[in-house]
Amino acid sequence: MTAHFQSLRRKLLPFLALVLLAALGTAQNDPDLQAARMAKAMDFAIDDQGAIVMGWAEPASPYDIMHVQRSDDQGRSWVDLYVGPLGRVDEIVHVSLDLAYGTGDPAIDNKVYLGINGIWTDRGQPIGFLGLLSGSYLAPWSQPQCEWIQPAWGQLPPWIGMMSSVAVIPRNGGSDYAVGMAYTFPDKATGTVTVQVVYSTDYGASSQGGRMIAGRYGDSITLAHDFGHPSLVGDANNRQVVLTFHDATDGRIHLLSGDIDSHIEDFKPLDATFQTSSSATYSSPCVAIYRGEINFTALRGTPDRYGARTLTWFNGLTASGFRELLALHGQVLTDADILIRGNDAFVTAVCVTDPVLPRPGMGVLFFQAHVQGFEVTTTQVNDQPIVDPLSPKIAITPRGANAIPAESQLYRTESPRSDAWIDP
Repeated sequence: MTAHFQSLRRKLLPFLALVLLAALGTAQNDPDLQAARMAKAMDFAIDDQGAIVMGWAEPASPYDIMHVQRSDDQGRSWVDLYVGPLGRVDEIVHVSLDLAYGTGDPAIDNKVYLGINGIWTDRGQPIGFLGLLSGSYLAPWSQPQCEWIQPAWGQLPPWIGMMSSVAVIPRNGGSDYAVGMAYTFPDKATGTVTVQVVYSTDYGASSQGGRMIAGRYGDSITLAHDFGHPSLVGDANNRQVVLTFHDATDGRIHLLSGDIDSHIEDFKPLDATFQTSSSATYSSPCVAIYRGEINFTALRGTPDRYGARTLTWFNGLTASGFRELLALHGQVLTDADILIRGNDAFVTAVCVTDPVLPRPGMGVLFFQAHVQGFEVTTTQVNDQPIVDPLSPKIAITPRGANAIPAESQLYRTESPRSDAWIDP
């Protein structure tokens, strides 16, 4: 490829992407399916056979109800794996989910792992709860297996921005795995928020103690700042753990990485691989990795009069750096979930689609693009009205799966009863 052609290509790609983005809001032509009623927190994933596994929380008294379900027909019907409370957890605030499959070992295959943030009461005082819920997704559970996560510094009252990110982290070339959970946790002494991680190497039966990644005594970043919105993944090809999170104090996003075994078994800190520029404010990262190539979405700028910000994304390798790609949308109301399959990146978020005051129109937009930031197509996927948005999720049948490839988006509405819908 000549230098002249490379230069011309670099100039044309953003223009071509913008032309394709002009089709913003193109409607889907398939009906959405109701997946849950009264959902307040949710996540889902698809395995290599096309099975969808979903976890969501239903508000109830005296304890919220946790639902874990499986669908083998792209969301048309669901099998309950577990429906019930998680011990004496009063309120479930946030749910994250990942699946383990394809190891070749039936004893550890076909398992679902859910990171749970919640609130329980101890002698009349509310306490923040962290749990790792797990079980087979092939058959219903007689009772839940929920490992109580012990963060560094013990138990504290609930905090703003309670969130976790659970990830199945491949080991030994994909024949084994660990389960990681990154989460926010307050530093009571300084009034700031830390990011911590915990790992289970026995498939959810137990866990290591919490390890502070970023905070006053962080392994990787030693700042008493307000960190938040962790997003954790593992990569089998490069044997890496990758973690992103934002620093609300200085408006940056940090990306850390490290060798899986050294980090998990030998407690080696993750390396501070990349951080965004101080020339703009960034927040709410979501990271995805495929064969060593990393993409993460971010919100850029300060909220406009609708509370929206610009959705942007970064692409790169831990060895050679990262670059910010074309902005996907200028008015985004939630963080943007992202997955990578081969050369394609799939992103979804709730965006302003009709900018009118006092209440703008909102829609769930689905973006598909080349991982280098061109050939972007945008589709609005929600058939139901979005009123009070919860971040939508995306799941995709893995490359090389035996099932018919499937792309699904999961989103929640406030009309009429906080239902969750799936666009298969």
